[in-house]
Amino acid sequence: MEPRKATDNEVAQHTAYRGLEDAYDTNSLSIPELAERMTFKAVSAIPNGVSLEEYVSKLTPEPTPKAAPSALDVQVSGTHYKNLKIQPVEYIHANNIPFAEGSVIKYVSRWRNKNGIKDLEKAKHFLELLIELERQNGTE
Repeated sequence: MEPRKATDNEVAQHTAYRGLEDAYDTNSLSIPELAERMTFKAVSAIPNGVSLEEYVSKLTPEPTPKAAPSALDVQVSGTHYKNLKIQPVEYIHANNIPFAEGSVIKYVSRWRNKNGIKDLEKAKHFLELLIELERQNGTE
């Protein structure tokens, strides 16, 4: 038995499909650009009742969504925390360290890479605050 020959319409459908797939895969054309460049023959290959967007969306798989970056990977200004092996916030949080002590750790960790002696003075200020508050509470 001799194999059946493809009809002109089937050839047009295959040609249109491959051309659209190639153009869409290379990200060289958007869907509206694809529509503008398609020939009448290619347009006629799209089944009735199917929009161009639906047709093209079936050509390639859905892109995998990118995971949001960790807040620890993002630093709003500078790199004085990101360059440390353990960021102060990780250490402070993991050890349930209160605000004043945490501030001392933060300033002492970054002084060489950010504000120098000014950060050491801030750390000293938080230590003095902590000492004063603890004396008021009767802690010695």
